[in-house]
Amino acid sequence: MLVSSGAIALGRKGDETLCRSLAGTMGQKELMKHWQQVFARFGLDAEEVLLTYETGFDPRLFSASKQLVINGNDAIAETNNDFIAAMVATTINADLLVMLSSMNSRFGTGGGETKFQAIAEARVKYGIIVDGGTEHVLAKVMAGEEIGTFVPPLSNLNRVNPITENQIRSER
Repeated sequence: MLVSSGAIALGRKGDETLCRSLAGTMGQKELMKHWQQVFARFGLDAEEVLLTYETGFDPRLFSASKQLVINGNDAIAETNNDFIAAMVATTINADLLVMLSSMNSRFGTGGGETKFQAIAEARVKYGIIVDGGTEHVLAKVMAGEEIGTFVPPLSNLNRVNPITENQIRSER
């Protein structure tokens, strides 16, 4: 399953005066055509799913026979695909959420900040932000290479130390 950005940029084609909803609508077809071509090289069918925060993600859409390409439905609501990805990962109880970035995310500036926040809010065991321009980046992540930036979910950040108060008192 893939959550993809890019429809608005493809729709604008450099014209920043075009509103987000119109640009997203115009660019979505081109974005989906790209992903269908990519997955066809591997013998996979790609299916488009447009979401908003209000519609959520129905896990019954998840299928081993189709590669889902998910994008925020910017024609009807302003969305952020980082948070759409976090919503989907939470809904399907994913263990891992990998966010590809067009920048080295080690410092979390610009768009990296929303990626950090989205992973932190997702209910996943592991989150990582990596440079999408790195060759074979997903294979490297899955092989356990230490690339990108590990982001612990908020559920891990807020955990209470497992040592109980009684254990602390007995050690004094």
